[in-house]
Amino acid sequence: MSEQEDLSQYKVVLNQEEQYSIWPADKENALGWNDEGFRGLKPEVLAYIKEHWTDMRPRSLRLQMDSAAQSAMTPSDVQVNRNAAVTIAEPEVTEQPAVTDTAENASEPVAAMAGQPQKRGWLFGLFRSH
Repeated sequence: MSEQEDLSQYKVVLNQEEQYSIWPADKENALGWNDEGFRGLKPEVLAYIKEHWTDMRPRSLRLQMDSAAQSAMTPSDVQVNRNAAVTIAEPEVTEQPAVTDTAENASEPVAAMAGQPQKRGWLFGLFRSH
């Protein structure tokens, strides 16, 4: 089968979901497809579609997603938890009494560390939604 240059005329057609396709110019459109208004050779028609069909999502999906994005931004949908806060505090430094290393207090600091300030970790509040 040899490849011949396709000199057939095509047209751009569009459906109700604003999806593009090509169709032979001399044929009646398929049900649900309407002429977009551009005709030409296949490469020209495909280039037209590539330039104009920039969002591949069907129209109904675009509208649904846009609607969801709009409603997400309305003040009535935003719930504010006034009790939520983030607390970022400087590490608390406290003096610890001297402790000897015995079996009773093995988890306490050893005598060598006694008398040195002990640092406590950062405190973070939590956000919670109700």
